[in-house]
Amino acid sequence: NAAGQTLTTAQMLSGYLDRSGAAGVSDTTPTAAALVAAAIAPAVGDVAGLWIRNRNTGTLTLVAGSGVTLEGTTTIPTVNTRLYAVEFTNVTKGSEAVTIHGLMVGAN
Repeated sequence: NAAGQTLTTAQMLSGYLDRSGAAGVSDTTPTAAALVAAAIAPAVGDVAGLWIRNRNTGTLTLVAGSGVTLEGTTTIPTVNTRLYAVEFTNVTKGSEAVTIHGLMVGAN
């Protein structure tokens, strides 16, 4: 995809996302409500790992959807992969919240 996109819940909860085909782009996460609804019986404190591989020719930036908080580094340099921890911090309907922690990065 040559432009930034809103990521799907399936992409975010799959554990691995491979992005290519663009210069520097910004991808937006789904909303916290959508992530909670898509997860199987999520509980507060549950964490899902997500590796995002950036094969674009520029930096990939992660942008928070509604109810999502980003912590740590939210960019992935070109030809690198970053590990994120997707943490469910509130699973109450109408008050959903998710924190995505940028953990580590490595060259592809």
